[in-house]
Amino acid sequence: MFDMKRLSRGIRAEEGFTLLEMMIVIAIIGVFAVIAVPRFEGAMARANTAKIQMDLRTIDTAAVMYHAQTGGDADSLDKLDQYIEDPQNLKPPSGKCYIDGKLVDVPAGAYSVSSGKAMLGSYDSHSFSRDTEAGA
Repeated sequence: MFDMKRLSRGIRAEEGFTLLEMMIVIAIIGVFAVIAVPRFEGAMARANTAKIQMDLRTIDTAAVMYHAQTGGDADSLDKLDQYIEDPQNLKPPSGKCYIDGKLVDVPAGAYSVSSGKAMLGSYDSHSFSRDTEAGA
């Protein structure tokens, strides 16, 4: 009726993964993570840099239009509202970016205008680049 040999053979046929196999899989996943995380951080920094560059160029273009219409330089972003489509959403990203080829935190603060030139902190649009020669 009840055959122990047959039952024990059935259990052994359904064994799971060994500890060694699991450790190898975890090590492979760890290697992939070590490779992927720095690339992801670099991609985010490049995206932040591109956003800042485009925002500053948008403000620079608005400042040129303001100067063409009024003959004077804008001294604040408020004066450029009519030249920028959605000025409330023109905010710098958070995280890291490239300034003069160096990976740094995005400067704190909002965009501003100084002498008709768009700025983020003390940096203009030419400072934000992975190329070390761009800010020179």
